Amino acid sequence: MRHHARKMRRYGLQPMIVINNDDQLPDVAAALTVRALWRYRPELAPLYLASTLALGGTVLHITQPHW
Repeated sequence: MRHHARKMRRYGLQPMIVINNDDQLPDVAAALTVRALWRYRPELAPLYLASTLALGGTVLHITQPHW
């Protein structure tokens, strides 16, 4: 499928998204967001690590204040 899409783009055809009224936009937006986060995961790794550590520290601070 990717080969076919690449071949079509080579000949000038561009993919497009059709938005209609059957309320599929939130699913498309969520899928695009997840796909972008996955695609740029090496660049976002420090942000992922910092977020995970901050969340873990907050949870431990709330649940174990005497530590």
